[in-house]
Amino acid sequence: MPFDRKPFVGALVIGAFITICLGWLFSGAGRAIPLWGYPVLFAIFVAWLYAMGRLLTDTRKKSGQVRSVDISSEIQ
Repeated sequence: MPFDRKPFVGALVIGAFITICLGWLFSGAGRAIPLWGYPVLFAIFVAWLYAMGRLLTDTRKKSGQVRSVDISSEIQ
């Protein structure tokens, strides 16, 4: 099902955007990232974003709602 892969597709898109922006930023500053660095950066950002998406998405329900976390009881 394509709808079951929403966090992964979102992580791919955002990871590509971040990688492109960092490459553009460093090339503009005169410090180009080596070619092997782009896939590494992309993989790191996709893995991190996918993990965050899976943590925040309630996987027990198929509704895909984001869980809320109440830390006020933990502080007291």
